[in-house]
Amino acid sequence: MEKKKGVFLNFLLSISFIVFLVHFLVKNLISEYIPFINDSFHLIFFIYLILISPQFFRFSSKILFVLFLFVFIYFLWIFNDQNKPGAFLFHFKNAYHVIVSVIFGLNFSYIFLFHSGFSRSILMKYLAIFSVIIILGTFSYYFFYLDLNFLSQKNILLTSDLGNLYQGVGRSISFCSIILAFSTIFFPLKLASLFIGFLLVANYKSIGAILGIFLAFIITLTRFSRKNISQFFLIVFLFSIPLFIINYLEINLLGNLIESFDLANERIGKKVGGHEIRLQVFEKALQLWTENSYNFLFGVGPVNFGCGMRDCDEGFFFYTHNIFLTFVVYFGLFGFLFCFIVLKGLFLSIKEFLFSRNYQLKLFGVLMIFFFILANIGGDFSGNRNFWAFLTIIFCLSPYITNIEAKNHNFIQYSNMAFLKNEIHFN
Repeated sequence: MEKKKGVFLNFLLSISFIVFLVHFLVKNLISEYIPFINDSFHLIFFIYLILISPQFFRFSSKILFVLFLFVFIYFLWIFNDQNKPGAFLFHFKNAYHVIVSVIFGLNFSYIFLFHSGFSRSILMKYLAIFSVIIILGTFSYYFFYLDLNFLSQKNILLTSDLGNLYQGVGRSISFCSIILAFSTIFFPLKLASLFIGFLLVANYKSIGAILGIFLAFIITLTRFSRKNISQFFLIVFLFSIPLFIINYLEINLLGNLIESFDLANERIGKKVGGHEIRLQVFEKALQLWTENSYNFLFGVGPVNFGCGMRDCDEGFFFYTHNIFLTFVVYFGLFGFLFCFIVLKGLFLSIKEFLFSRNYQLKLFGVLMIFFFILANIGGDFSGNRNFWAFLTIIFCLSPYITNIEAKNHNFIQYSNMAFLKNEIHFN
């Protein structure tokens, strides 16, 4: 019975994991209700864990305290912004995504560590399979969506519909490609999926998407070719084919990467009512923060900052596009506490996860670093939900690195029983 429950949990959690990663992809291409259903599942499961296992609260108490502190400080600014149109909805959206992301990380970590019927290797296989489905499904969508005479016109993957779609699509492909790079799925299927992912992302003018797909290529190259020189050349050859196709289709990959910076700056310029680029936005944010002693100590606040950057009558509130600057400008000196937490999570992901002997932990470390980079080049709190989730996972799993690396299943089973008997205490 326990084994069947574990298999079911593997399947359920892997689907939830993928949906969470590709939240904006499924929202834009499949159904806007799927992310909501996934979020509801984690909220309900979180309440279930609290009710059936008081020890779960001990396991998560420190993270829940930090989350409570963040939400409390964040919502303090509602009293300053309540007269501005759309302010409450803006606050609620940001707080909601952070809360759900942290809860997702807690639920995932708890099952990953303490459910005796749960198999991590099966989880990774499921994640790889669903990643293949996402990549091939996205490609199929574009293939059938485009005009069938695309080959004669040399415009495969070059229509404005693809280039202008929401940025989450390109990043979702990159997330799935990184998961595939760490997986042990059937090797030709893995390379074929990465090959197609490369083609999809090559024309996509997104810094994060292009960065992610090259990161997946490097991981694949280093992970599967250290002991086999023929495999090394096979991977290099297969990944060079998209470059020839890109050249044939007259896609300027380097130009797209450069243009992605220009497009981002252009979007920012339009939103703030001028021609500001990101560095100038950073400079303005620092000016607002140091404008007076009150702002310096307690911050400007999310909506006040947005309105300080442009007219906010329409309910749009601008953000800094940098996670550290966001904390400091929004919360003042209190923001440095959250900056320290983020830096500690980054340090753990590099020191203990990136160089771990366990490939699952390596995957979590790489994804954490990847999402950290994305959080510092764009997005607000709600747009970086994957970052909050993996920051939580890193903190939850780090105390158990040694046991996970040793594949000590007795530890996992003992921990689960001891949890129920209230024999394990978390300090």
